[in-house]
Amino acid sequence: MSRKLSLALLVTLAAFPTHTRAQVVVLTPATTTFNSAGGSLVFNAAVAYSTPPSVLAFSASIPAGWSYVSTGAGGPDVAPAAGTTGTLDWIYITAPPSPITFNFTVAYPANVAGVQPLT
Repeated sequence: MSRKLSLALLVTLAAFPTHTRAQVVVLTPATTTFNSAGGSLVFNAAVAYSTPPSVLAFSASIPAGWSYVSTGAGGPDVAPAAGTTGTLDWIYITAPPSPITFNFTVAYPANVAGVQPLT
């Protein structure tokens, strides 16, 4: 059985030391249909800026009961450890040219319902 869920998305970017703000941040789930038995979900992240910072940090907080699985190939230099819950942090030690794209996978528990905030 699958369910259609809503995801509330908000991500935090930090650029050090130049404090460059991203002009465009998009975090898109590959699907919004979830299996009632639990499963995994891939998010595609895209970040764009006009002036590259020296270091770029990217954070997302996942709902209670969810956990981080992995980051796809070509992702940031530093990624969360598998099994991390709560706030997930990625870091590019040297920010690549804009735009940056990568994906990450999270696991969600059984019987997820309603709006699932990812902040």
